[in-house]
Amino acid sequence: MRIKLNRPYRFGRTDRLWRYIDLHQLLYFINRKSIFFAPLSSFDDPLEGISEKHLQLGSLHAIKRYSLANGLQKLQRYIYASCWFLGDTESMAMWETHSNPDSVAIEFKANDLIKLVLTEARKLKSAKFSALYHGKVDYIKMSPVDRKSLKKTNQQVMGFLKDKSYKHEEEFRFIVTRSKNSKQTFRGLDLPVGSLQDLHFDIITHPQMETWKHDNLKTVLGNFSLQRKLRPSDIVKRR
Repeated sequence: MRIKLNRPYRFGRTDRLWRYIDLHQLLYFINRKSIFFAPLSSFDDPLEGISEKHLQLGSLHAIKRYSLANGLQKLQRYIYASCWFLGDTESMAMWETHSNPDSVAIEFKANDLIKLVLTEARKLKSAKFSALYHGKVDYIKMSPVDRKSLKKTNQQVMGFLKDKSYKHEEEFRFIVTRSKNSKQTFRGLDLPVGSLQDLHFDIITHPQMETWKHDNLKTVLGNFSLQRKLRPSDIVKRR
């Protein structure tokens, strides 16, 4: 698969990429040993994949009308994303909006995860998918459109623009596009990442997860020799 950079970026040694997930998604990651890319059509935001061309229309009403008329929903089925929160520490806002007390977060050093994904994507030989793009999401005020900020985005592919109301997500995305010749629709894409025991990452339990549940999860992870990757959240909460 071809690798393309959406826009230049640079990370420091303390930058981390986090994925806030439920236990079923964690088990999927462990059993498949892969990172899942979901179609944009499966996301809650109806404007996923919106382009600069859409935003030039100015008003959110016009954008939605144009998007429907020009098949944005169809295009969303051709673009797949793996979305990560970028930050040097946990986000309570992300815990509260994307999880529950039984959930976890997967934490990688930013540069480690990017290197892993790009390396494995280059190995992937499939006529169904054409390229993997990577980069930060730009958050633009869309109602009305902030044209000054829009001029600075210069996006290479759909999927890296979102409304400013989602700014708390601070997303870094890996986006895979389907080949033009591929007519088949897919539930998603699994990108194999090899032996999880050999990867450097942590599994963080929710700040409000009960101790006995944390211990249960540690036992389950022990069946995969991953128990040492589990640790409790650093956030202190009143129970």
